[in-house]
Amino acid sequence: MVDQIASEDFDLRVTRTIDGQKITVPYSYKLDEDAHKKLYYKNYRFFSVSLPEGSYTVDFLKDFQPAWPQFVLPRWEGIPQCNGYVSTDNLMITEPARTCDELIINGDMELGTNLWYHRNAYGTDRGGLVAAPGEGVGSSAAIRYYDRYSSYDGPGQNLDTRCLHQNLNGFFEIELYFRLEEESVPFICDPFNDDIAVRCPCITFRQERYDGNNLKVEYKPHLARVVVPNNLGEFNLVHGVFKVDESIHVLERLFMYLERAHKQFDVLIDNVSVTKIDGACGGNLIRNGDFEEYGKFWRCAFRHSRGG
Repeated sequence: MVDQIASEDFDLRVTRTIDGQKITVPYSYKLDEDAHKKLYYKNYRFFSVSLPEGSYTVDFLKDFQPAWPQFVLPRWEGIPQCNGYVSTDNLMITEPARTCDELIINGDMELGTNLWYHRNAYGTDRGGLVAAPGEGVGSSAAIRYYDRYSSYDGPGQNLDTRCLHQNLNGFFEIELYFRLEEESVPFICDPFNDDIAVRCPCITFRQERYDGNNLKVEYKPHLARVVVPNNLGEFNLVHGVFKVDESIHVLERLFMYLERAHKQFDVLIDNVSVTKIDGACGGNLIRNGDFEEYGKFWRCAFRHSRGG
């Protein structure tokens, strides 16, 4: 199972280790003509193959060249009722090299909704993503998540897992500019209040990997939060830093998305980036100590909530 948008022209190549015999496998997918379902984050493009006993390498091709579909979830359909079958121990997935200075693709939204996903499993009456030309930062392009059904509905993107596998103990900086609107009227959230009616959105990671035939899923919320200034009618910044620790390093999929704003608000996003940053151990340990970048790298230790 792979990212459904990033793999439209891909083939899967399977090579038997013992003799170099190769087969090429086309994908199976039925949603290319359904714009709404194609942008649902739990729909995948499938490459399926039955293999006899042996060891194999697997890689992806686009126009006969090595390619990568953002992530690969290797799902096994169970143990067959016969001897001589492969398991996860017999398969090696080849990852083409890439630079990892920037993990977000189409962060400026100039390609519309390309590579962005929504979290609505139902119909368009419960919301979805649309391109929003001229509605972004400085009248640039943006995307809009409209008619959200839940506070946990929000736009997101699959991060390239190669960069997680290549950067154990590395650090990445998240930036995302957003605006909330209710019936086209801007709303200013309160970054210091957790009341659902006024709280600000944050970045959450949905982390996935298979343990045998069992998909393990973990959520890590609040990895990036709104920083000051947070001004009415403007695009404001969600910012954070994460470390590729052991738990992230071994992931087979990492879906990063914006959530937690009240469902009554449309969410517009623009200028999204996840960039690699160097450690600060050789110099000043405080980043943005002069506040030239406003509230970046700083966090409030106290948050007000209803009844508190």
